[in-house]
Amino acid sequence: MKRSNLLSAICLIALLFSGCFSFGGSYNVSGTVVDLDGNPIAGVEVVAEGEKPVIESTDAEGKFTFTGLEGSVTISAQKDGYLFSGPYTVKKQEKALEILGVVGSVDVSGEGTVQVALNENGTATLKAIPDGDWVFIRWEGSLDGNTNPASVTFDQPKNITAVFRNFYTDEGNLEWAPELLGLPEFWAGRYSREEFVIESSGGFLKLTMSPTYEYAALSNVIIPNSAVKARVTVVDVSGNINSGFWRLRLTNPETESTQNVAGGSTPAKDAVETKNIPTASLNLIQEGKPVNIEIGGNWTAGEWAVFKLEFLDAEDNAVAF
Repeated sequence: MKRSNLLSAICLIALLFSGCFSFGGSYNVSGTVVDLDGNPIAGVEVVAEGEKPVIESTDAEGKFTFTGLEGSVTISAQKDGYLFSGPYTVKKQEKALEILGVVGSVDVSGEGTVQVALNENGTATLKAIPDGDWVFIRWEGSLDGNTNPASVTFDQPKNITAVFRNFYTDEGNLEWAPELLGLPEFWAGRYSREEFVIESSGGFLKLTMSPTYEYAALSNVIIPNSAVKARVTVVDVSGNINSGFWRLRLTNPETESTQNVAGGSTPAKDAVETKNIPTASLNLIQEGKPVNIEIGGNWTAGEWAVFKLEFLDAEDNAVAF
């Protein structure tokens, strides 16, 4: 065999041999879990997720060490009553990890999850993610409102709950609840005019008018059968509304017959109107049958009004499921 061919054969065998038996080696990872003031947190479970998950607990100085890790590994921390920064993905030990821990909790009511991203300053971004037909409604506890994602600083112990709700019945109808006003994805334009915009403003229904009349419709709604009245509050309006009218209507989904329930002339901020529900619609409600709810009218094109809707019992108490 020629010398050049012999060298090539030796190199090929060496490459094959190294490919079969070289795994890139193992490595160690160490680090510390501390609070915002740099104090160590003991008794934290630190998990290294790789081919073979490994768990270590921090000692009195908040330290942990993993040995013999291989490949890409994700490291995260967990302890009841705490939130931690991370997770961290490592492939080798570059420097000691410092994981931040803050006192607090993020819980869930209903069906969904919350992604928590905590940075080194103790500020967390919370993103509520509903499951299936469930929707995110609001934050409760140390955080309020329904901004999603939301930002909160854990500069002191905080406990937060993400509230999810499923409005659908087994028959596919909607159960009435005031939170539906702040969920524009459930509403549709009655006449689908392009300039008509349905939004949420502070958890209420915000309607920007098209050049002609238009209504926002919530379809197939079951209203508690104790409801006998409807109360509409004009929460806010834009500055240039100068003509037109607004209406609350209830419609029979089967016959499409419509009844005006409440309404007035040009929407005016803080105007409140309470009216008895007309008999035909009241009969549907008391029989547990669905109705369509429509709010809208015809005021200056491009101008908006924000509405709050409540259904009341005979004692003027708001009712909802």
